[in-house]
Amino acid sequence: MEPIDLPLQHVIRPPRVDISKPPLLILLHGMGGHESDFYGIASTLDDRFYIASVRAPFAVSAGKYIWYNTEPFAGDNLANPAQIEYSRQCIIQFISEAVLVYKSDPAHVFLMGFSQGAVICLSVMLTEPELLAGVVSMSGQILPEIKSLMVPPDRFKGLPVMIVHGLQDELYPISFGRSTRDILSSLPVILNYQEYPMGHFMTQESLADVRVWLSNHLEAKRVRDVSNLPNYRTKVGHVHLKVRELDRSIAFYMRYLGMHLVERTGKAYAFLSNSQFHHEVALQNVGVNAPKAPFHGTGLYHVAFEVPDQVSFARAYQLLYSEGLKISTVDHIICWSIYFNDPDGNGLEIYLDTRDLPGRSHLWQGRDLPLEPGKILAALDYPDQN
Repeated sequence: MEPIDLPLQHVIRPPRVDISKPPLLILLHGMGGHESDFYGIASTLDDRFYIASVRAPFAVSAGKYIWYNTEPFAGDNLANPAQIEYSRQCIIQFISEAVLVYKSDPAHVFLMGFSQGAVICLSVMLTEPELLAGVVSMSGQILPEIKSLMVPPDRFKGLPVMIVHGLQDELYPISFGRSTRDILSSLPVILNYQEYPMGHFMTQESLADVRVWLSNHLEAKRVRDVSNLPNYRTKVGHVHLKVRELDRSIAFYMRYLGMHLVERTGKAYAFLSNSQFHHEVALQNVGVNAPKAPFHGTGLYHVAFEVPDQVSFARAYQLLYSEGLKISTVDHIICWSIYFNDPDGNGLEIYLDTRDLPGRSHLWQGRDLPLEPGKILAALDYPDQN
């Protein structure tokens, strides 16, 4: 399969197993290398990856490319800041386009680089962590130019990072690796730092550890090839909730979720819907003395109901607030949410998908923003905007 035209030259290794949206692994070579440097390594990596080995944008001679020049530029500055920034932006753009053209999973993008390629990997990670599911830096460093661009620490929460460095590295001394370790240790990343008895190169031992680390993280993210799936398809049909007082719960779901009663079986069961389906919610009466589920136990967290526009979301907020229900509001960046409980403590959510609104994100970034009442209710002042 030939690589598709993207901002940077690259070679690819498609996944060797059948995955509907494969994880994407982007490889960045070292100084004076080219995109084929990693080709032999790519063949040994996890079969689930769609791998793209990318060529750096600056040519120094035939077949030799760099991510940035290392000649003196300004006093003690031994790296060209403009070229570093250009390369960083190129990789950010490459990620956004590659996940589309190679039909990869944007939530499972990994960056792996050696030497200068590792520097660029770390630069992208420290400025755009939400783009990545994991980073492998081999014999790299964090440049001073990037430290000033780092985003707030909370945006790194849970990001897996593996740092590999040689104890006898003559180009990037071990102090570079340890400095990188110390910086990342101050962030809420999941850090795996390894030192090896080697110079400025990769060994079978270090590569074997990287392979295992990458595969383990695919397992942790439950990336599976299609051959492991059943040979039939399912979808969520309804939610079955146990309640203490059936009449009270029927009235609640009709009043605040806009559902209608489709069928009732005496005092035992009720089936409610807000669509053409027979029911989305089934209520089972278990008696007024039934115990509540433990708050911190496993089981149902909440049931979510979507509204079509901002006006509907604002009207839902108005109703819930005016009738004294205990509610909380959150901007998840991909959606606005109102959280509350039904009379039996079952968690409920009314949400508005905001991914296609200006300035929004199509991927949840693991962080939330406050959602003030004024912002919600503004839609009622201009109802035609929806």
